[in-house]
Amino acid sequence: MKVVLITMVNNEEDIIEAFIRYHAAFVDKIVIADHHSSDRTPEIVSQLIEEGLPIELLTVQTIDFCQREVMSSLLYKQACLTRADWILPLDADEFLVSDGDVQASFTSMDQNHAYYVPRYVYVPTPVDNQHEINPLKRIQKRVVRTYPELSKVIAPYTLASNDSVYLSMGNHHLLRKEHDSSVRIPALDATLFYIAHFPVRNVHQLEKKMFFNWPKSVARGIHGQSTHRGEWFEYLMTHDHLTPEHLQQIASRYSSLERQMNNPVELIDDPLHAPELRYTKADGSDEYYKNMVKDISRIALNIAKELATYKGKISQSPQRISTLRHYCNSSTDQHSEHVS
Repeated sequence: MKVVLITMVNNEEDIIEAFIRYHAAFVDKIVIADHHSSDRTPEIVSQLIEEGLPIELLTVQTIDFCQREVMSSLLYKQACLTRADWILPLDADEFLVSDGDVQASFTSMDQNHAYYVPRYVYVPTPVDNQHEINPLKRIQKRVVRTYPELSKVIAPYTLASNDSVYLSMGNHHLLRKEHDSSVRIPALDATLFYIAHFPVRNVHQLEKKMFFNWPKSVARGIHGQSTHRGEWFEYLMTHDHLTPEHLQQIASRYSSLERQMNNPVELIDDPLHAPELRYTKADGSDEYYKNMVKDISRIALNIAKELATYKGKISQSPQRISTLRHYCNSSTDQHSEHVS
């Protein structure tokens, strides 16, 4: 049973080593598409490649994050290239967990169907050991509830190798192009797996996640699908200092469905097996702020490039040229009348 994991990352230095070592224990290949990481993410991945782990590191140079397009391309290309039985699309903060042997669980699934894997949010708390750099060791509590809308999809070769099949934004569904529309492909429930999700891990990670992801969502025009990012963006803008209590509050209500519930969020202990780390370091403040400035500068440059392209197109359009000529002629006439 051959399983290939695909992921797209940006600035995941605090969790990427744990993510790779954890999944390398049971997948045959890990394909990582890095999008403009300014932290140590590419360095850590390269060190793991040198160790001999089955990793392929790709670089995405697009201005936009383009997750759906990149992940859909990886889905199809890796299915055709490796002929893997299963393609596993995950984010770098998501960990596939099985109640039993992972390979046996994959073998038991019907390869003619996609599967939805339930996802549970793990929550940092004030009692966590803040000196532990391994997030899987430090964060061991999760929200009891989950919702079907939060599930992620696993794709079999029979679907992943079809060039009309692609992933939805966030890897929640498989879709098929049919004429001028898209149809969601039905999927079964994966009862032997769940995904452990670690979206909030420390203050610096959360700040970068929210300060940059929300403007990106707005720029892509999909901010209506990512309202939680806008809410937490505004939250961070109005709080000068975040405490462990803040992190617990944000993580436990990370799902919009949880935010709609008035009752308290129940947490339970459910620690994952945590691999030992070699290359992950404690987050230094100086390096963190230097990387943040780099990211801000890159985003500003990308906006400037897009604005310049847009202005260039507008300035060359017939309507623009006609308007300028009319304005110039009108200005000349007015000036002549004034002089006379």
